[in-house]
Amino acid sequence: MVIENKVLKTELVRWRELKPLQPDGFKELTKENYEKLRQSIINNNFVMTFSVWDSGDGIYIIDGVHRYKVLDLLEKDGYNIPEKLSCTFIDCKDKKEASKLVLIYSSVYAKPQEDGLYEFLNTSGFDFNEIKNEIDLPDLDLKRFELGYFKELDVNQSALKKITCPNCNFEFVS
Repeated sequence: MVIENKVLKTELVRWRELKPLQPDGFKELTKENYEKLRQSIINNNFVMTFSVWDSGDGIYIIDGVHRYKVLDLLEKDGYNIPEKLSCTFIDCKDKKEASKLVLIYSSVYAKPQEDGLYEFLNTSGFDFNEIKNEIDLPDLDLKRFELGYFKELDVNQSALKKITCPNCNFEFVS
């Protein structure tokens, strides 16, 4: 079996001419996550390309529909958005294959863990408060995380065991 490279190219495209492939009701963007995505784009700029399929009669968004919608609203709010933004073109034989990729891009294979997030923040040198309004890690309760491992749990704190990470010396409880 051969693993093929289906990425054709990355180039600047008139982003307003892109067409959504997925229907409006496919994925919910809650008001809270809209605000996080909006803040992320404002604070970090456009840092993730759109993944697209050129059908011959239009360029369809495989991944990035919500970024597209937020950019559109930001522009209406007076933000200056470049005429062209980066798109990564994916080779698809037809709409069915492109639609399958919408599901693939929507899949979450690796799930962040609290221990790993604590260590990552500790070793990367920034505070959780600097980014909490820009991220959504659906498998983590970020409000609980912000309070600390077991602060909100009704457990005997003295029964908890302190563990030190051998890589970064960060201490957490288990």
